[in-house]
Amino acid sequence: MEEMQQAGFTKEQIEQVISIKVNVREANKKWTEEELRQLDANLRASWRSMVQALARGDVETASAFFERDMRDIHRMLLAATPHQQRKLLLEALEDIRLLGVKGSNLAEYRVNIPQARTIYTYRGELVFIRNDEGVWEIKSF
Repeated sequence: MEEMQQAGFTKEQIEQVISIKVNVREANKKWTEEELRQLDANLRASWRSMVQALARGDVETASAFFERDMRDIHRMLLAATPHQQRKLLLEALEDIRLLGVKGSNLAEYRVNIPQARTIYTYRGELVFIRNDEGVWEIKSF
C-alpha cells in the first residue's frame, strides 16, 4: 500500500485494488462444515439484531445492517411501513434458512415474508454480502 501511495495512486484507487484482490482471491473459496456453521450463526445473529431493532421501532439501527450504499433507501422503506404490516413482517422474519454461500463474499438465505393476506406467504431471498472491510451486510430481502 505504501508503495502505491508513493507511486501516486489515490486512496480510492488503492482501496479498489485491495477490493479486487480480495474478491478474486476468495471468489472460489471452499467452506468447511464448521466454517459454514459459524458463518450461519453470525449472519443469523446479525439478522436477529436487525429484526429486534425494527421491533423496537428503531429504524435507524435496523437500517445500519443494510449495505452501505442502500441504507438511506431501506431507512425510508422501513420508516414508511405501516405498524400493522411491520408487525406481520416481524412475526415471520425469524424463519430464515441458508441456501448457499458463493465464494467468501455472498450468502443467500430463504426468508418467509407474509403478504397483506395472511393465507399467502412470499418466500424470498435474503442476501448478505461482505463489504471491503470484511463486514457482512444485508444486500436485499
